[in-house]
Amino acid sequence: MDNYDQAFAQAMQLKLRLHREASQASVALAQLNEQSAPSEDFRSGLIQEILRDKPGLTREKLDQMMQEMGF
Repeated sequence: MDNYDQAFAQAMQLKLRLHREASQASVALAQLNEQSAPSEDFRSGLIQEILRDKPGLTREKLDQMMQEMGF
């Protein structure tokens, strides 16, 4: 095997390893996001509680505000 073929084989091994590691990291990140995302029940309950405390606030405006804040 000449130097070019050997370098190419090593580069492909590295590429495959990096791709596999990136895929595993993506899966782990997706699982973490699922676990940390507030549930819809929690969000709905929170919206109802806030609307009771702030009678002039509309559900639509509160929903927009919460989305902007990441809820």
